[in-house]
Amino acid sequence: MDTQKTPTPAAKKRSAAAQERLDQIVSAAVRLINARGFNGMSLQAVADEVGITQAGVLHYVGSKHGLLVESCLEIRENRNISDGFPWQWRKGSV
Repeated sequence: MDTQKTPTPAAKKRSAAAQERLDQIVSAAVRLINARGFNGMSLQAVADEVGITQAGVLHYVGSKHGLLVESCLEIRENRNISDGFPWQWRKGSV
């Protein structure tokens, strides 16, 4: 019996271009969450900031919740995110 788990979207291997686009999406989301709070941030606003469609954002993160998870993972892994940390996000918005 095969006991291997299917990788989660966050664990998938991505091309360099796909990873760069995901980084752009996450950076935009962090900026918008800092400015508007999680509930005030929309996928369309993220898409507009990155220059892609809302469907394009969903392709990378699956949902608004998925975008929050990716944002937290990105910050935790301390990749090039300098736009804030979860404890700096507005209280009550997550």
